Amino acid sequence: MQIVRPTRRVCADFFGDPAIELDLLEVQLGINRAYRNKGERDTALMELAVLSLKKHVAAYFGLNGDKYPSYADVAAWLESDGYLSKFTDFLLHDKKPALIAHDPAEPVDTKHGHPG
Repeated sequence: MQIVRPTRRVCADFFGDPAIELDLLEVQLGINRAYRNKGERDTALMELAVLSLKKHVAAYFGLNGDKYPSYADVAAWLESDGYLSKFTDFLLHDKKPALIAHDPAEPVDTKHGHPG
Protein backbone atom coordinates (compact mmCIF):
# COMPACT_ATOMS: atom_id res chain seq x y z
CA MET A 1 0.00 0.00 0.00
CA GLN A 2 1.39 3.39 -1.00
CA ILE A 3 1.24 6.19 1.55
CA VAL A 4 -0.12 9.43 0.14
CA ARG A 5 1.36 12.56 1.66
CA PRO A 6 -0.94 15.55 2.03
CA THR A 7 -0.11 18.26 -0.47
CA ARG A 8 -1.03 21.91 -0.38
CA ARG A 9 -0.24 24.32 -3.18
CA VAL A 10 0.01 28.01 -2.30
CA CYS A 11 -0.09 30.52 -5.12
CA ALA A 12 0.23 34.29 -4.86
CA ASP A 13 1.19 37.08 -7.22
CA PHE A 14 3.12 40.05 -5.88
CA PHE A 15 3.52 43.30 -7.77
CA GLY A 16 5.61 46.40 -7.28
CA ASP A 17 7.29 46.93 -3.91
CA PRO A 18 6.13 43.64 -2.33
CA ALA A 19 7.65 41.73 -5.28
CA ILE A 20 10.93 43.59 -4.86
CA GLU A 21 10.88 42.92 -1.10
CA LEU A 22 10.48 39.18 -1.75
CA ASP A 23 13.40 39.20 -4.18
CA LEU A 24 15.54 41.03 -1.62
CA LEU A 25 14.58 38.52 1.10
CA GLU A 26 15.56 35.63 -1.16
CA VAL A 27 18.97 37.24 -1.72
CA GLN A 28 19.41 38.12 1.95
CA LEU A 29 18.59 34.55 3.03
CA GLY A 30 20.64 32.96 0.24
CA ILE A 31 17.61 31.20 -1.20
CA ASN A 32 18.57 32.42 -4.66
CA ARG A 33 21.92 30.60 -4.35
CA ALA A 34 20.62 27.41 -2.73
CA TYR A 35 17.84 26.71 -5.24
CA ARG A 36 18.08 27.10 -8.97
CA ASN A 37 14.46 27.12 -10.11
CA LYS A 38 11.58 29.39 -9.12
CA GLY A 39 9.45 26.57 -7.70
CA GLU A 40 12.17 25.46 -5.28
CA ARG A 41 12.86 29.07 -4.23
CA ASP A 42 9.16 29.71 -3.63
CA THR A 43 8.88 26.49 -1.60
CA ALA A 44 11.88 27.40 0.56
CA LEU A 45 10.50 30.90 1.15
CA MET A 46 7.05 29.53 2.05
CA GLU A 47 8.51 26.91 4.43
CA LEU A 48 10.36 29.65 6.28
CA ALA A 49 7.32 31.94 6.25
CA VAL A 50 5.06 29.20 7.64
CA LEU A 51 7.59 28.33 10.36
CA SER A 52 7.78 31.98 11.38
CA LEU A 53 4.01 32.36 11.29
CA LYS A 54 3.51 29.28 13.48
CA LYS A 55 5.90 30.72 16.07
CA HIS A 56 4.19 34.11 15.96
CA VAL A 57 0.71 32.62 16.36
CA ALA A 58 1.96 30.58 19.33
CA ALA A 59 3.46 33.73 20.85
CA TYR A 60 0.22 35.65 20.22
CA PHE A 61 -1.69 32.90 22.02
CA GLY A 62 0.81 32.92 24.85
CA LEU A 63 0.69 36.66 25.28
CA ASN A 64 -3.01 37.27 24.63
CA GLY A 65 -4.68 33.97 25.50
CA ASP A 66 -6.44 33.80 22.11
CA LYS A 67 -5.73 30.38 20.59
CA TYR A 68 -7.61 31.12 17.35
CA PRO A 69 -6.94 34.78 16.55
CA SER A 70 -8.22 36.35 13.37
CA TYR A 71 -5.92 37.36 10.54
CA ALA A 72 -6.72 41.02 11.30
CA ASP A 73 -5.80 40.64 14.99
CA VAL A 74 -2.43 39.02 14.24
CA ALA A 75 -1.66 41.55 11.50
CA ALA A 76 -2.46 44.45 13.84
CA TRP A 77 -0.29 42.90 16.55
CA LEU A 78 2.64 42.43 14.15
CA GLU A 79 2.35 46.08 13.08
CA SER A 80 1.98 47.43 16.63
CA ASP A 81 4.72 49.41 18.39
CA GLY A 82 5.12 46.97 21.28
CA TYR A 83 5.18 43.83 19.16
CA LEU A 84 8.92 43.25 18.99
CA SER A 85 9.59 43.71 22.71
CA LYS A 86 6.66 41.47 23.67
CA PHE A 87 7.66 38.78 21.18
CA THR A 88 11.29 38.90 22.30
CA ASP A 89 10.27 38.69 25.95
CA PHE A 90 8.09 35.69 25.13
CA LEU A 91 10.94 33.91 23.35
CA LEU A 92 13.56 34.71 25.99
CA HIS A 93 11.49 33.40 28.85
CA ASP A 94 10.32 30.28 26.97
CA LYS A 95 6.87 30.62 28.46
CA LYS A 96 4.25 28.01 27.84
CA PRO A 97 1.35 29.64 25.94
CA ALA A 98 -1.41 28.13 28.06
CA LEU A 99 0.12 29.49 31.27
CA ILE A 100 0.27 33.18 30.36
CA ALA A 101 -2.66 35.41 31.27
CA HIS A 102 -3.54 38.42 29.14
CA ASP A 103 -3.69 40.61 32.25
CA PRO A 104 -1.66 39.48 35.29
CA ALA A 105 -4.44 40.70 37.59
CA GLU A 106 -7.04 38.68 35.68
CA PRO A 107 -7.59 35.08 36.89
CA VAL A 108 -6.61 32.30 34.50
CA ASP A 109 -8.86 29.36 33.66
CA THR A 110 -6.19 26.67 34.07
CA LYS A 111 -8.38 23.96 32.60
CA HIS A 112 -8.78 25.79 29.26
CA GLY A 113 -5.62 27.92 29.40
CA HIS A 114 -7.18 31.33 28.90
CA PRO A 115 -8.22 34.30 31.07
CA GLY A 116 -11.45 34.02 32.98
